[in-house]
Amino acid sequence: MKTQTGVTLTEVMIVIVIIGISSTIAIPNIQSMLANNQITAKTNDLVGSIRYIKNESITRPSKKLKIQKLSTTWGEGWIIRNTTDNKTLKTFSYEDQVLINLSSTQTDISFRSRGRAKADYDIYICSRKHPQGRHIKIKTNGYILTERCPINNCSGHFTCS
Repeated sequence: MKTQTGVTLTEVMIVIVIIGISSTIAIPNIQSMLANNQITAKTNDLVGSIRYIKNESITRPSKKLKIQKLSTTWGEGWIIRNTTDNKTLKTFSYEDQVLINLSSTQTDISFRSRGRAKADYDIYICSRKHPQGRHIKIKTNGYILTERCPINNCSGHFTCS
């Protein structure tokens, strides 16, 4: 007598059901993880830019640098500009859904010599796809603080508790 090996239709259907259930659980988590990674990457880039112009203001006070938004919103990117000769040193451009709100009356970020910020800055970074955002606080003494915070759905009302 010959033995047959293989799978039955019932076994295949059970595997398909298990894969379907697993994917309905995993896909939203993956989307949230990707949104969190985009927020983190943009925050790290912006903090790196802020620290760069702060360090340059300390080591080369004659070089006046500032960070300006690239176009109409901060979320699309920013540029590091030397205001002495109006030369753009670096451009950061993004096409993701991560939003940035600079909740200050200032339109750019800059530092005085000795690393002191020209104003207090509160910068909020968020995505509509993720419940948590990032808050970057720059104090006039030059201290830069980054924290995670719940953001009210990026609707324009930004708070960190």
